Amino acid sequence: MLFRSAFEGLAYVGHLESTVSIPYHSFVVRTLTVGEKIKVAEMIKHLEDSLGYARAYRAAVAAAGLVSVDGQPLLVGSRNIDAISQKFKYMIDNWHDFVIDIIYEKINELEGQVLGVLEELGIFSQQQTVAQVGSAQIASFNGLDNQ
Repeated sequence: MLFRSAFEGLAYVGHLESTVSIPYHSFVVRTLTVGEKIKVAEMIKHLEDSLGYARAYRAAVAAAGLVSVDGQPLLVGSRNIDAISQKFKYMIDNWHDFVIDIIYEKINELEGQVLGVLEELGIFSQQQTVAQVGSAQIASFNGLDNQ
């Protein structure tokens, strides 16, 4: 158990929450853990080649990142249930794109903010390194030299 307490703070690096409001309702959302992102991918993999894939992805991310609606959890139950799948099912069966899109966009915005915060703390860098090329030789095609 000692190892868990020594690294407990790592569970909060990258965790952000925010409230999204639309008329008459408020939603608390948060960034996703790696496990939740994997769960999202597993849940919608069967839709990958369909027209509904993007819509399902947004709904699954919204379900995974949704903490509460109007101060209450969307589902009331034990921790042994697959809450993401159940929230996803409830959301796609009962909510319209507009609501899901607002929640998804806020979660996406939070994920972007995490990168900015980590970069400011010196934990992560978004800089890209470009290799310098001294010279290149142009390939020939069908025996013809491109000049």
